[in-house]
Amino acid sequence: MSVSILSMLALLLSQLPRMLLLFLILAVIIATIYAILQAVWLILPWSWTQVEVNHEGGIRVTNKRMQTYDVQLLGTSVNHRWLIVLHFKLSADHLSFNNTLLLTPWQAVDINQYRKLRVWLKWGNPLNTHRLVSFKP
Repeated sequence: MSVSILSMLALLLSQLPRMLLLFLILAVIIATIYAILQAVWLILPWSWTQVEVNHEGGIRVTNKRMQTYDVQLLGTSVNHRWLIVLHFKLSADHLSFNNTLLLTPWQAVDINQYRKLRVWLKWGNPLNTHRLVSFKP
């Protein structure tokens, strides 16, 4: 929401023609509504409702339609105590889509499972940056 508000303020302060300004503000409003419906309220049928780590150490996500996908986690994912932002690549029908999933402890059914996911993202994830690195003098 804050990014949308700041975007609209920046547009209002710009010297763009009125029709272009109205079109851009409408585009920001539509994008904000879409993001809220998909990520916050989970109303849209393609909203992600479940995340699990499979036995091979990969991430599997499920949407409201109960379609399950094995995904490739991207290095831009963020793991914080109160927020996990998963950026992942979904491959389906020869098309590649990048998706984002926001997770908070308040969304978790079991807070212990949320903690385990955070630990896996930090230490068990193949993309983690906490591995030991050897340097030659």
